[in-house]
Amino acid sequence: MRLPLSCAPHYRDRDNPNNIGRNDAMGEFSLTAIDTLSSLALMSDSSDLDAERFWETVGEVVRIYWYNEPKECDMVIENCGEKTSSWGRFHNRSRESRGFDIDAKVQVFETTIRILGGLLSAHLFATRSLASLPVGVQPKYEYKDELLDLAYDLGLRLLPALTESPTGLPYPRINLRYGSVKEAASDEITETCTAGAGSLVLEFTTLSQLTGDLQFQEAAKRAFEAVWNRRSDLGLFGGGVDAESGLWNGPVGGVGAGMDSFFEYAFKAFVLFAGDEFGEDSWFWKVWEQSSEAVRTHMRMEIPTMWWSNVHLGTGAPVQGASSWTDSLSAFWPGLLAASGEIEEATRGNMFYSALWSRFSALPERWNFRTGSVEGGLGWYPGRPEFAESTYMLYRATKDPWYLYVGEMIMRDLKRRCWGKCGWAGLQDVKTGERQDRMESFWLGETWTYLFLLFDEDHPLHKGDDPWVFTTEGHPIILPKSKHRIRSPGTYPAPPLSCPNPAPTSIPFFSTTASRPDVFHASHFTRLHLLPKTPPTKLSPLQPSDLDIYAENSYFWSPSNSTFYPWTLPPYLVSPDSICSRLPALDSFDLIFPQPKARLSSASGSSDIFGATTAGIVKRVQGGISISGSMRGVRMGMTNEHGILRITNIGGTSLGKSEIVFLEDKVIDKSGATMDPNFQIVLDHEYVDLLIQYADDIRAAKREEELKQVPIIPETKTALGELLSRLGFTSLETQLNDLLSLYNDDDDRGDEATPTSTSSPRLHAFAGIIPTGIGAVDIPTTTPVFTNIYTLRNPACTPIQPNGIPKTAQVLIVPRGTCAFSQKLQHVPSFIRLVIFLDKSASAPQDLVRPLLDKENEYGTVAVMVAGGGKGWEREVGSLTLRRRWSVWVKDIRVGNVVVL
Repeated sequence: MRLPLSCAPHYRDRDNPNNIGRNDAMGEFSLTAIDTLSSLALMSDSSDLDAERFWETVGEVVRIYWYNEPKECDMVIENCGEKTSSWGRFHNRSRESRGFDIDAKVQVFETTIRILGGLLSAHLFATRSLASLPVGVQPKYEYKDELLDLAYDLGLRLLPALTESPTGLPYPRINLRYGSVKEAASDEITETCTAGAGSLVLEFTTLSQLTGDLQFQEAAKRAFEAVWNRRSDLGLFGGGVDAESGLWNGPVGGVGAGMDSFFEYAFKAFVLFAGDEFGEDSWFWKVWEQSSEAVRTHMRMEIPTMWWSNVHLGTGAPVQGASSWTDSLSAFWPGLLAASGEIEEATRGNMFYSALWSRFSALPERWNFRTGSVEGGLGWYPGRPEFAESTYMLYRATKDPWYLYVGEMIMRDLKRRCWGKCGWAGLQDVKTGERQDRMESFWLGETWTYLFLLFDEDHPLHKGDDPWVFTTEGHPIILPKSKHRIRSPGTYPAPPLSCPNPAPTSIPFFSTTASRPDVFHASHFTRLHLLPKTPPTKLSPLQPSDLDIYAENSYFWSPSNSTFYPWTLPPYLVSPDSICSRLPALDSFDLIFPQPKARLSSASGSSDIFGATTAGIVKRVQGGISISGSMRGVRMGMTNEHGILRITNIGGTSLGKSEIVFLEDKVIDKSGATMDPNFQIVLDHEYVDLLIQYADDIRAAKREEELKQVPIIPETKTALGELLSRLGFTSLETQLNDLLSLYNDDDDRGDEATPTSTSSPRLHAFAGIIPTGIGAVDIPTTTPVFTNIYTLRNPACTPIQPNGIPKTAQVLIVPRGTCAFSQKLQHVPSFIRLVIFLDKSASAPQDLVRPLLDKENEYGTVAVMVAGGGKGWEREVGSLTLRRRWSVWVKDIRVGNVVVL
C-alpha cells in the first residue's frame, strides 16, 4: 500500500524489527487488501464494480499466498525499485511452501483480527454463507476454498502463542515462519492485554467449525477463560497482563484501550454460537451479564451525562490525576449496549461521544474530563471506527434519524480533514488539523464500512435473523448451519433469543434523541458551548454542501454556533415543544474534623468527642478505608446520591462505589457524638447482626492447622475479637476484609463471605430483627462468643423436658409458629442466654416482622428473629455472636457507606 499524503510505498520496517508500532500489524503480507475484502463484499450488493473488485482481489491474494505466483516485479528482486508487501512473502524461502511461511514477527491479536478474520469473512461471502455478493457477477476462476486454506495455515502458525503459554494467556507476538514466541528471554515482551487475550474466540472458533479442527477454539476458549478467571473481586479487568505470570501489570481498569473487545466478544460469542439446539452457549452470556454489570456499578458516571471512568481494579475507586481521562476506543461501548438491548444507557452514552466529536471534528485519543481538554498531548485520531460503529448499532436499534445526521457529520468531517491524494490520513492533532502520513487498514475495513451500512437500509445483512456478528475488526462472520456447533460448557439459564422491537416514538415527525430534555447535558460536559460564537475571520457559516473536501486546513464553523449537535442536524428535527431539563450537579461537600490539640483540663467541664491529642490513623484495607485512634484531622468528601450520603474520599483518597469506611469501635464516643448535629452516630434499635461460623468449617480448619502443626490459640479481647481470633483473624485489617459482605446492604450475605486464608473458617453474617414489648431485653453493645448452640425441632409451645436440652447449651434456635413468642420464651430454660426465632417463611430481613413479647421475660433472656427461608441455617452452627448496628448521620441525612465497628 502507499502512504496517503506522500504516496510513497508503505511496508514493514525491515531495518528495525523491534519497531512494534509499525511491525505488529504489518507482517510482509497484503494487510490492507485482506483486511478490506469483507468491505468490498458488503458494498458489492449495490455495486457490480465492487463485486468484480472483490473477486479480483481474492484472486490476487490466492495467487500470491497460496499458489506462490509472485508479482512480476517481485520475481527479479534486484530490478525491483519498490519492494512490495508480497516481496517478503518470497524472500529467503522455497517456492514450494504455501501460505504465510514468512520470516516476520507479528502481534497475535492484530494478525488474528485483521488477517485471520478478514480471510474467514471473505470466505463466508465467497461461499454465499453471508449474503451480499450479486449472483450475476462471478469470478473468472473456480474458487476452491483457498481463503479458508490460507486461514487454516495462518491459524496453525499463530497457535503456538496460545498453546505454549503456561497460563493460557497468549504470548503477544510470534514469528510466522519459525513459530518462536521468544527470541531472547531478556528482551522478550510477555505483556499482553485483556483485549488481545480475550478477543480470539470468534475467529478461532469459526476456523475450527469450518475446518473441523477443534484445537483452535479450545485454545481460544482457554485464553478467554484465563482472562475471566483473573477478574478482580469487583469483576473488573486491567489493561495489561503478563502471559507467563498471569499477573496484572497495572491497577487501572476501564472499557477502553486494552480492555474493550473482551467485553465485546463475551456478548458476540453468545450470539454467534446460538441458532440451533447445540449452539446456545449461555456461558458467554453469563460472562457478559456479570462483566457489564461490574462496569455499570463501578465505572458508569451519570452527572452531568452518561460516560465511563477508569477505576482501580481492587477498589472500584475512580482514578484521579493522570488517569482522569476517557479514550476514543471506549466509544464502542454504547454500540455494544445497544446490541444487547440496553437502549437508554446506550443512547445517553452516544450523546456524549457525539458532542465530543462535534467539539473537535474527530475524537482525540484521550480527553481529560476534568480539564475539558486533550489529555497529555494525545490528540491524534488515526481513523478509529468505534464511534461510527456505535452510531450504526444505535440506528439499527432505534431508527432515529439523529444517528443518520451523526453519521453525516462523521463523513463530512473525515472528508474535509483526512482525505489525501493516495488515501485517508489520520490526524496527528485534532485541534490543529495536522495530518499523519499513514493510513491504517481499519479506515476501509471498519470505519467506512459502518458508515456505508448506516445508510444502506436494504442491505441483505439487515434482513433475516441469522446469528451473524461483526468481529472487533468489522468482519461479518457466521457459523454455517451445516456445520456442527459447539456445546455449552456449562448449564446456565439462557436469555431470550430475541428482543422486542423498538418502541415507536411519541413524536414521529421529529428525532427522539434531538428532542430529549437532557440533550444539552452532554454538550455542556464536553465544553461544546465554550467554542467561539463567531469565526475569527469574516466568514459565513458553512453549510454541509459548502465544504471543500480537497482544501487543506479549511476553516469550519458550525451553522448553529455549536448550539445543536451534530452540526449537520436540521433544526426541524427538534420538536417545537421540547424542553430542557436542569443541568444536574453533584451535591458534594467536605466534612473536616478539627486538628489534634492538647487535652482540655477537667476543670473546664468540657469533653472532646473526637479524640483529644492524637490524629486519626487512616489506612486502606480490602474493601474500603479504616479509621482508628480518633477522628482528629480527618477530612471526608461526601456526595448526596438519591437522598443517601456516600463518602467518596478520605483525605484525597478516592473510594469506589461499593467501598466502606470502617470506624474502629472506640474512634468516637458514641454517646457524646450524638450531640454534634454534623456527625451523629445512632444505635439501630430494630436490627442486629449475627456473625457465625459453621461447625464443619471449624473442623476443617482445625484439621488443616494440625497438619501444619500450628496450634489454634484464641485471643480474648472483645466479643468480636474473640470470635475473629477463633477464626484465625488477629488484626483489624483482616477482620475488616472478611466482614465486607455484611455492610454493603441490609440483606443477608451469609452465602457470599470469603475466607482470607485457606486455613481460616469462613465468617458468615445474617441480619436479625429485635423483638419489641415488655418482654424485650436490651441487647448489649458487646456480647460473648457462644460455642454451644442447640437447634430445637419443635416450636417450644409446651414446656421443654429437663433432659431435652444439654445444660451446657448457650444458644437455642427455635422455629417460629404455632404459638406466641412470649409463650415460647417462657418454656426456655434459665441457662439459655440467647434465643433465635427462625422464620422459615421469610427469605430476607425485610420480610421479617418484629416479634411482640407481651409478657414479662422472667430470666432476661435475649431474643432475636432471623429469616430462615434462605441459605445458611440448614447447616450446623459452630460459633455465634451478636453485634449491634450503628448508623451515621450528617445533618439528618444517613451516610450509606460507613460502618462503626
